[in-house]
Amino acid sequence: MVSFKIAVCFFCSLFMAVVAIPTGSEITTSTGTETTIAIQANPTLEDPDPWYLNLTSGIREYTMQLYIQRYGRGDERPIPDPRVLNGADYTFWIGKNTSVMECPFEIKQVCGIGGSDTILRHDPATSTLWLFTSDPVGDQQVYIDPTGRLAYLPNRSDMKFPDGSITDGFKIHRGFYGQYLLDNFSAKSGWSVCPVEKGIGPWQLFTETKNENLPTGNSSDCIGINVSFGGASDKPEVWAYT
Repeated sequence: MVSFKIAVCFFCSLFMAVVAIPTGSEITTSTGTETTIAIQANPTLEDPDPWYLNLTSGIREYTMQLYIQRYGRGDERPIPDPRVLNGADYTFWIGKNTSVMECPFEIKQVCGIGGSDTILRHDPATSTLWLFTSDPVGDQQVYIDPTGRLAYLPNRSDMKFPDGSITDGFKIHRGFYGQYLLDNFSAKSGWSVCPVEKGIGPWQLFTETKNENLPTGNSSDCIGINVSFGGASDKPEVWAYT
């Protein structure tokens, strides 16, 4: 399985926004100097470092941080700051804070290490995505809902996936410039971020942009992007996400 958090950055014409670098290295991009790591996670590719052994499942899990890159060079509109995708209201946003459930215990080892990042894990065997939480029985699966939004199930819920949802098909692969990308090959189209008002955030993550499903009702307000990834914490930060 793979664990990662989501963030965003430009895919500039110099293709240097995200590159594979050693753990903890610094890179300079158009947005400044960041400490990050890009990790190869496709099991058909060379085995990456760092990794840790999940003592419960016996599976090696890889930690990652997701970035969003510009999809093409034709659209010059800027991707909005702070360029971090957070889970809030059971979907994913740029410009909204992560929404979490308060831990019912006071033991740090049980509740999580604390933090404000949205961290996920990827299961390459089933091509599924999950939120990375400390609740041992509260797995929250990530899916694409019928409106095209990337969404996730509530914690410890009996909620069923809405009819027409895409629950698997999430793949990690190499991009043209060597960056590592997350895609869903069951979806009809690639990733886009769409604002709640024309040019004004917060921005919501979609895989399909039909006018009737968008906050502004106009797909031309959305910006097409790629999702790539780097390193993240290998320990859950929160009990659950809301």
